[in-house]
Amino acid sequence: MPWRPWRLSAGSAWKSAICEEYTHVFKEGIGRGGRLTICENEMLDTDNPILTITYYTKGTFLLQDNEASLNSFEEIFPLLKAKVEKERDETHVNCTDSEEEGPVNPTPSPSEHQLRDSLALLELDFTEFREHTQAKLPDAHNTNIYIQELKDELQQLKKNTSSSITELTRTIRDLQEENRTLRLQLCRLEEDTEKKGENFSRQLQEINDQLQKNTKDITLHYNTAPTTDKPNATNTECEPTTNLQQHRPHLPDLNLIQMFSSSWTLMENSWIPRNSSHTKESLQSDVAQQAMPTRSSENSQDTPHVLSL
Repeated sequence: MPWRPWRLSAGSAWKSAICEEYTHVFKEGIGRGGRLTICENEMLDTDNPILTITYYTKGTFLLQDNEASLNSFEEIFPLLKAKVEKERDETHVNCTDSEEEGPVNPTPSPSEHQLRDSLALLELDFTEFREHTQAKLPDAHNTNIYIQELKDELQQLKKNTSSSITELTRTIRDLQEENRTLRLQLCRLEEDTEKKGENFSRQLQEINDQLQKNTKDITLHYNTAPTTDKPNATNTECEPTTNLQQHRPHLPDLNLIQMFSSSWTLMENSWIPRNSSHTKESLQSDVAQQAMPTRSSENSQDTPHVLSL
């Protein structure tokens, strides 16, 4: 809001002239002076005044409002000045005798005038600063409330964050414990699997040894079997076959060996661990070795049959 300072003498006379010029004037006192608020109607709405005039005891007047109101006051200022001078002259005529009888006051020097003007300006600046500070007090109160709300929100946020961290820490601890338990179970399962694999490998080795032993016994028995005398000519056609059937030993069935090999392959894929010494290739080699004596024994069985003929 623009303002204009005025340095006027006879402050009371100017105050009276302004009150006579404007109809609706709200008067209030301030420190070392007063304020005249010129309103539009008799409601005296000081929030929307036409013009605000602040005066001080040293003769300084401060006018505040928009440019239109200030220009309007400048237009009527000569009329107000004429009224003030007229009233001052009348007062001067009435007081001439008493002034002549009293002591003559010395004329103030230019330095005194400058000092008074400086003091008036300082007083004006101080008044403006005080009014500005008082106007900012509600804003400061609202700012304090806003700061307190921010502090409360920050405190609540810290509390929520601390709770979240505690909950996450507890969850991580539970997961670590569960992971440790699962690792122990996995180690036990691996140990059990390894033991079962070793057991099956040992059983397989025993079966292989037994099969090889039986195959050797059968082959040895067949090779050392005594040969029969040459039959008569009349019984040549039927006796060799009968003798061969009587002396031929019972050999293991090749289909049974193959079925056993397939069953063992299935068991090996299911139970034997990867690091076992018995791999699939070694098992197939063992089964092939077991089958070879069987075929040779069959061939050896056929050979005596031919020789007997």
